[in-house]
Amino acid sequence: MTLNNNNNNNKDSTTEEDVVSWFSFQYSDAYNTTQRNPYDTQIQPSADANILAMFVAQNPYCVEALYQLAMIFFHTGEMEKGNELLRRALFVHESAFTVAFREVFSSTTNTIRKQQRMDATRPENAPFFLELFACEYF
Repeated sequence: MTLNNNNNNNKDSTTEEDVVSWFSFQYSDAYNTTQRNPYDTQIQPSADANILAMFVAQNPYCVEALYQLAMIFFHTGEMEKGNELLRRALFVHESAFTVAFREVFSSTTNTIRKQQRMDATRPENAPFFLELFACEYF
């Protein structure tokens, strides 16, 4: 999984100094084949928490499965286990952040004000936003 810049250095119409960059996650073919496709076609439709737990044990970095199992733990009152899985899912997404996305947080000498944005309505970005909002709620 990587975080890609959808349009490099497109100028926003507000001022010359504002630079708006749009990012989205891109899943590799290997990730789609080994983790996302089995989750979407077999695990999620089964609605069985035991099958989901076994899938997470075999695929510890499938963010959709981690999020779903975390929600099950939260709803059954096991907050610590839910938080652990939610943090793991966020770690997977954070690991995909590119240098271009990170530089706005670490650079203090740039005179250009950079705005990094992500569209929450894109399907590839949706799990990341679900995890962020779940962290605020739980």
